[in-house]
Amino acid sequence: MKQTTLYDVLADLEIPKPEKKLKANIDENLEDMARRIYEEFERRLASRWREKELIDLKTDKIPPQAITLFAGIMPAARTGDDFNGIAYEFLVNLIQSSYDSGHNNFTLALPWHNNNRIPGPKGTEGNKIRITITGSVSEFAFYGAENIIVKIAGRAGYNLGSRSQNSEFSVRGSISDHCGYEAYGMKLEVGGNAGYGCISWSNKCTALIRKNAKACGLWAKDANITVLGRDDECGLGAANSILRLNEKHLPRLIKNLIGGGCRIYFTDSEGKEELFAETWKQI
Repeated sequence: MKQTTLYDVLADLEIPKPEKKLKANIDENLEDMARRIYEEFERRLASRWREKELIDLKTDKIPPQAITLFAGIMPAARTGDDFNGIAYEFLVNLIQSSYDSGHNNFTLALPWHNNNRIPGPKGTEGNKIRITITGSVSEFAFYGAENIIVKIAGRAGYNLGSRSQNSEFSVRGSISDHCGYEAYGMKLEVGGNAGYGCISWSNKCTALIRKNAKACGLWAKDANITVLGRDDECGLGAANSILRLNEKHLPRLIKNLIGGGCRIYFTDSEGKEELFAETWKQI
């Protein structure tokens, strides 16, 4: 007996096209696929998490271009925790399904929060999932993700990449509190300011903050942190870590450090780096 796929089912339905018109030069197959994904999304909203009533999207191979189109026609004016949670989970599942079927390199908008802490997506060490976000991301974006590389054109809400593993995040703007909390092997680069405790309680993480931060690397282990602006509490409680900091902010910083095994470097106005202190016993 032939397996019924998402598209077989939706082909028999009278599906209204989304109000927002798709670009005329888009391939018709991609437009049709994005329209059908949109309909499935509406079904999920109506079902309010009753997954057993929903069609399994994993039965179909979804190219990244269709996901880009779909994300562009989602009803952004709709709000509320139900909508945000379902929208975020739905898009992450689309990315995972597309990646699992052999695709990669995704470009999309992902403004919805993940307060339900849905984990993922998850790539492999040899083939990390590559994602470009065209705007900003909200709370708990990419929570628990594994082996992904994410470029964010805007800002990031709190807990970006928390509990992620072996993943890279590049944020053009600023980030909020606790991004990279309990992450393992994260590489984080921030073009703006960093909120409180980025890569806090993390292990083997790297952070480059181009402006100011607050307690970056709080209680981290084996961290490598560079803050080009000010962070009076950088590395507070950190162990076996390297801190590269702005020279003029070091005196107050030294009074706050209580960790073990840290090396502190400072960089002067000409970019020259010098070891400032290595006084804590490794633990």
